[in-house]
Amino acid sequence: MVDVFEEVDEQLRSDQFRTFLQKGLPGILGALAAVVLILLGVWGFTSYREAQSEKASAAYAAGGDKLTAGDANGAFAQFDIAAKTGAGIYKSLALQQEGAIRLDQGKVPEAVALFDQAASASHDQFVGDVARLKSAQALLDTASYADIEKRLTPLTDPQRPLSAMAKETLAFAKLKAGMTKQARADFEVLSLLPSATDGMRQRAHAAIALIDDGSAAQLNATVKAAQDVSNNPLFPEGPPQIGPAPTNTPQDSGQPEAAQ
Repeated sequence: MVDVFEEVDEQLRSDQFRTFLQKGLPGILGALAAVVLILLGVWGFTSYREAQSEKASAAYAAGGDKLTAGDANGAFAQFDIAAKTGAGIYKSLALQQEGAIRLDQGKVPEAVALFDQAASASHDQFVGDVARLKSAQALLDTASYADIEKRLTPLTDPQRPLSAMAKETLAFAKLKAGMTKQARADFEVLSLLPSATDGMRQRAHAAIALIDDGSAAQLNATVKAAQDVSNNPLFPEGPPQIGPAPTNTPQDSGQPEAAQ
């Protein structure tokens, strides 16, 4: 009798297992297929991003080579590829290179637009502020003081990475706007500011001396020297390296100011 009960029990378990397979197996297989698809999607996206990054890296390096060779238009085309295929910091740096080329060509509005795009392209505050500072410097000759002040005031916050440079640019903007007394006061502060570089202090002392002498023509030359981003690279040892480094990286042992 016990054998009979065991046989019935085994038959019931067998029937329950078949029923489970019939009802549950399609769901299990569907879930496994979804997992496989997700993994394939992640792998495909990662591979695509890596390929795009390599393309941007090569284009950025090629742009640097062409810029060194004096081919500004060819360099712009390569940096444009890097800007369109890269992301984040890479995109921002490429856009800044494009902006610098347009600035050298005297196309200020286009340069400013590129710098503004570069500022929005990176979530890194330092790289973004580099672009914002360049944009304001590019506008010193053409924009109103109110516009320059609006752009620079947020950057002068002591917690921002380029606050001293922003203060200096704002002081020169005041000087160009005829706000001589306010500019002189700013230069005095800069000459004593712990975060100011030696170059900033030298320019501050020179500006104060020229203001006191009333040498307006020389003041304009001082402003030009300070806003010339090519003479004051923000990266004294070159921009952050992402992939192959461009060969035109500026080297400067003095003040870090605006990267090309």
